[in-house]
Amino acid sequence: DGHIGVIFKDKITVCAPWRYSREFTTLHEIGHLVFEKLMTPELKKEWSKVAKKNKKQNQDHDEENFCMAY
Repeated sequence: DGHIGVIFKDKITVCAPWRYSREFTTLHEIGHLVFEKLMTPELKKEWSKVAKKNKKQNQDHDEENFCMAY
């Protein structure tokens, strides 16, 4: 459904997209876990401020921006 990777319980499954390597995709999916499990609300607010300064990032999706940077 347009996703390059999926996390289900303790498994990360990635595809081999033409644009990104499997290694990049795996790190991106780990970034989702870091964002969800380790970032406090305060850190998420700080990240949002940083991400808004970068014009190339998608302004509406802080978590996706974090995972691409991760």
